[in-house]
Amino acid sequence: MQELFSHFCGQGRSFEIAGEILPLCQRCLGLYIGVLLTALWLCLSRSWRKGLPATPVIILHSIMLLTAMAGGLHVFDPSPTWRFLCGLWTGHVGLTWLVGATVWLRWESQKKAMTSPWHRIDTIKSLAAIAAVTAIPIGLLKANILGGWFWSGGAAAGLAITFIAITGAVLQLCLRIITSKNIKQSGRSSRIHV
Repeated sequence: MQELFSHFCGQGRSFEIAGEILPLCQRCLGLYIGVLLTALWLCLSRSWRKGLPATPVIILHSIMLLTAMAGGLHVFDPSPTWRFLCGLWTGHVGLTWLVGATVWLRWESQKKAMTSPWHRIDTIKSLAAIAAVTAIPIGLLKANILGGWFWSGGAAAGLAITFIAITGAVLQLCLRIITSKNIKQSGRSSRIHV
């Protein structure tokens, strides 16, 4: 695990659990655990089908990202738990927006109506997911009841989900570009024949 994560993390400030130093720094551990928990939430709640979140959720996400960025730039850096929290927020927001944008691109390429299917209950569930993605891992980490294998395995799963999500987004973007070029070319050829 140490070798695997050395390609994705500087491994500078890592948690020590039961005498074992984790193979990721505190921020990267939070990032990939945040991605894993968000992926579970998106799948179980089927929120991944709804595209980008509602405006109030995007505003809160933006505030979370700015706060995490301030922590990442060491504007303030009070504790290891804070660094872990910044990673959790970044992983949650990043995956939520990446999946939402991918679904939006798919809708656009299929020329579906772009009315937002988000309702008040979806916004409440999304806010609850933010609380869960924040509270659950911090509580488990503070309790120190799970071994390093649990955290390393969860981070590895989050890393894999990150690659899958990025690959899906890139493929959807490529499909969108190819589709729009084909539409433009067919439009030109129909004008020529008229």
